[in-house]
Amino acid sequence: MKHKSVNRVCAVILSLMLIVGMVPTTVFASDPVENTAPAVENFATADELRANFDMDDSTVDKTFKKVYFGKSKTWSIVGVDPVGGGLVLLSQNSTPSSYFSSSTDVKDYDSAWDVIYEDGFVPEKVAPNHYGASDMRAAFQSYTESGNSACWFTDAQLDMIIPTTIYTADVYNTDDNGNPRVYHSTELLYPTYSTDYKPVSEGRIQFVTVGSNSAKNLGTELKVSLKTNVIGSFTRSAWVSGPNNIDRVLVNSNNGVDLRWADDKRDYLPVFQLDTSNVLFGSIYEGVTAEGEQKDSYDRKTFTLRMDAEQYKVDLGEAHITAPAMEYVTVNDAPEGTFLVVQCGEGAWAKAVSGDMTFSASDLSGGKITSFENCKVWLEKTDADAMLTYASYADTVNAYSVGITSNAKLVRDENSGEENQVSLDSAPIEDIVYTTVEDYCFPEDYGDTLSNNGITVTRNSDTQITISGTPTSDFYLTLPLPDYCGTKDKWDGVTVASGYESGDGTQDNPYVIANSEQFAYFAQQMQSEDYNGAGEYFVLTADLELTSADWKPVFQFDGSFDGNGHTILFTQQEGMFITNDVNQRFYYFGLFGIQRGTVSNLNVSGEIIVNIPTGVKLGYLNVGGICGYTEGTVSHCSSDVVIRFEDGENTKINVGGIAGQIYSYSNFPGVVEYCGYSGSITVNATVVNAGGIAGHMLGGTIRQCFNNGTLDITAGDSSHGGGIIGSIYDTYYTNTRVIESCYNWGAVSITSSSSVNAGGIAGYFVAENSTSDASTISGCYSIGTLSSSSGNNSPLSPKVNGHVEVNNNYCLENEDKNTEKVADKAELFEKLNVYAPNTWFADKVTGDVRLLWELNVPAAPEAIFNADSENGGILSNVAAGMKYSLDGGNTWLDITDTTVAITGVTVENGILVYLPGDFHETNDSEIQSITITKAAAPTSVGANGCTTTEQNDGMITGVDSTMEYKAADGDTWIAVTGNSVTDLEPGTYLVRVKGNGTELASDPVTITVDKHICAAQGDWQHDENNHWKLCSCGEKLDGAAHTFVWVIDKEATATEAGSKHEECTVCGYAKAAVEIPATGENTSPETGDNSNIALWIAVMLAAGTALTGTVLYNRKRKYSR
Repeated sequence: MKHKSVNRVCAVILSLMLIVGMVPTTVFASDPVENTAPAVENFATADELRANFDMDDSTVDKTFKKVYFGKSKTWSIVGVDPVGGGLVLLSQNSTPSSYFSSSTDVKDYDSAWDVIYEDGFVPEKVAPNHYGASDMRAAFQSYTESGNSACWFTDAQLDMIIPTTIYTADVYNTDDNGNPRVYHSTELLYPTYSTDYKPVSEGRIQFVTVGSNSAKNLGTELKVSLKTNVIGSFTRSAWVSGPNNIDRVLVNSNNGVDLRWADDKRDYLPVFQLDTSNVLFGSIYEGVTAEGEQKDSYDRKTFTLRMDAEQYKVDLGEAHITAPAMEYVTVNDAPEGTFLVVQCGEGAWAKAVSGDMTFSASDLSGGKITSFENCKVWLEKTDADAMLTYASYADTVNAYSVGITSNAKLVRDENSGEENQVSLDSAPIEDIVYTTVEDYCFPEDYGDTLSNNGITVTRNSDTQITISGTPTSDFYLTLPLPDYCGTKDKWDGVTVASGYESGDGTQDNPYVIANSEQFAYFAQQMQSEDYNGAGEYFVLTADLELTSADWKPVFQFDGSFDGNGHTILFTQQEGMFITNDVNQRFYYFGLFGIQRGTVSNLNVSGEIIVNIPTGVKLGYLNVGGICGYTEGTVSHCSSDVVIRFEDGENTKINVGGIAGQIYSYSNFPGVVEYCGYSGSITVNATVVNAGGIAGHMLGGTIRQCFNNGTLDITAGDSSHGGGIIGSIYDTYYTNTRVIESCYNWGAVSITSSSSVNAGGIAGYFVAENSTSDASTISGCYSIGTLSSSSGNNSPLSPKVNGHVEVNNNYCLENEDKNTEKVADKAELFEKLNVYAPNTWFADKVTGDVRLLWELNVPAAPEAIFNADSENGGILSNVAAGMKYSLDGGNTWLDITDTTVAITGVTVENGILVYLPGDFHETNDSEIQSITITKAAAPTSVGANGCTTTEQNDGMITGVDSTMEYKAADGDTWIAVTGNSVTDLEPGTYLVRVKGNGTELASDPVTITVDKHICAAQGDWQHDENNHWKLCSCGEKLDGAAHTFVWVIDKEATATEAGSKHEECTVCGYAKAAVEIPATGENTSPETGDNSNIALWIAVMLAAGTALTGTVLYNRKRKYSR
């Protein structure tokens, strides 16, 4: 705010960016128009609001004035309240007709009315014209009740209303002497009042009064004359004499104070007093909502009050006017939504500001004023919710301006001072350091004639200068171009090659121009009217310098010339002319004179100083950096050629940074596209058509071009200057003219005693032949400074007539019927991008809106993909900031390191990779496309199950080293190193062909390694205690202890021992035999003993049976083996 330190102001001032550096010097040379201060009726400080206006017809030194306040309410200034000291305001918006009191009955007094009588009197009854319970009072209270839908004010506005106490006589309640008793109430809104009533016969009272009164003096000196200032309405009765009309009420009328019934319907006119302690001033221009010239709506001359932003603690930044010249105002730290406003006797203008910005008076007013002398300048912002506008005045600081205009061959050291500065209180400027671009240097005497007004230009070296000093007055300097001293192939001005480097002139094998001598040969060949290169192709392979001699334009070229991105530096003073008739000649200047083929990818630099031979009578001069005249195509070319023509008496000139004139017909397109100009054009001639791209167009197209150069035109007759094209005018030809997707940042200044036009895009656009397709200007914008002595300025074109369509053209300020104003650069980009997608970009560093083709397009990345699965792998040779896509570009994913593991890769979509541009210098790179294949699944894979109870000798067979495997439930794939995989446990396994480079791994095949299950095989095995059988793996099965029975091997006899053994009944294992002792007795049966015979027979039968069983058992064992 205002109380920031002087050091802060100094720092701010020294950093300001003066527009002066962009405005042609002729503007500063002209005599400034002396401004007049705004009249007090149009701009009034708070004190002037209180002292200069009233509603009393009898005063001669004050005038009637209205103020906006409240929700769409208008008030008249009556004066200053004698008690509260506020500004008394009377409504000019009447309420709907209503009763003063809807009933004429006498009412019971109610203390809740907060109506207080003198001397403590409390009435029992009051008359129907009593104010306390009136419908009028209830309505007024609703108008000031926060939250009530009927409220006339915002809460912030209510805080500014000073309560007013009004005393009124009650003729119904009188004292002991018959005098009316007096009561008072304190209100925010109250009606006018009268102290008496007189009938017509006595001469009615012609005024009512307002403001705080007293019990002893019911009237005030604040009079409101009724005849001229107040519509018919109720007033508040305050009778001190007259009839006892308790059911009557006084009214305002143009016949004076009149008498009506209380239940008549009349309008209400409220009054209040406004606290002006925080009011800064009032202006007849409403709170600013849009840039440009401000208008007093319907010439109402009604003040909008500006509140003191400092008192309300509203930050608007700071504004400073530079004295003594008073030509510039600098804004610092302004928040978004702030406007810079200037008002003087000539009008008012506003500019949206944010951050740090600087404007000249001419910039701010569109050339209407050139100084802030006698002007009121302030910053403001409106709070739509509070319905208050906050403002702070611009301070005036004593300072001198320094403005340096550079050129394309110089680069300012970013750590040095700004090109435009202000010296405050004789402080030196911050040194400004420039370095030449490659191949340019400063001559030894470069700064000798440039120093002036305390500012010195010092040549530090061949490639560096410093501008420093303390200005003694305003100092503006346009730096001359440095000399070329580079390594371009320089022509000696004489030698001409005998042919081209190579080629046969076909499209596949163009003529190669490799040096300046060969380009001179090329130009020489085109001088013939019989040969102009039609159907042939030429390509330049080196930068050329053509400055040793005056370069004559290539006469006429109908072929295709590819500059291949190279630059040709040339100087030219004499052009070429052709005879149109005996007395009139058309003159052409430029690298090419007449161009009817194609010139592409060429940059031109240098200087054209137009010089007309003595005695030559001219039709039109056609001057352009690339060519004087084109019916062909100029594409992807740039020019920073400086063009000057300063002695043009009785001359007409079409001059453009790229081409002097464009024309299309039949098979000749007349197209200039993807071109830019950044030089300067200074012309003094009789009739001038000048544009940053082309001077004049009879038919053709200018597409996606820009101008950042400056045009300074002085003309003797009607002339036109435009950022892109000077004029488009033709009433005879049916050719269409198209300007599309172009922009201008350059300054256009044109002066003449006749009518002249300065347009951001075109100076003049008239296409009167309605039989052709409509000519168009579409998708363009301009922010360049425009100045014309006629005041005919437009961000598009001051003159658009005839069969012309104007679509989607934009500006940031000074809109007109052909352009739409946008709030900021972000909205500008949004709208342009909708109209022409993939044409524009928003610079991510500066926010500027530029054409996409201006950005460098990096080569595609060289990412490497190594597949490691059937749908993924590692993407390497990448960098953080790149992006990749796996769905054909529908979705892009960020790369944050030098490698990235990716999944979801498919053969159908492959992998796309690109590097996003910084959209300051680079666009998105070309997209790298990685083609993906997928290996076929293996078909020879098999498995062997486990063979032991260890379950660890399973095997995968039919594999090789291109494959890998893993357990079905495992996480890690294992490379196969031989023809099989051994030592596997039982389970399910997956086998696939490994990923290799851009070939994804195959889909896996599933195989199973079976578990070993044991089975008993062969004879029983045994030891002394147990028996068992064996599995093929050696495992013992069915093991159990032996089950023995005795087997008699030999029966014992009386004389001989027998033997027997134990034998397992399951496995046949037999223990060693044991002896059966001899019986020791003869057991032969005696003769004749029948009982013994029977015993022996039984024993024999038993023995036979046992023997038979044993034989059968042994036989069974034999055959079961």
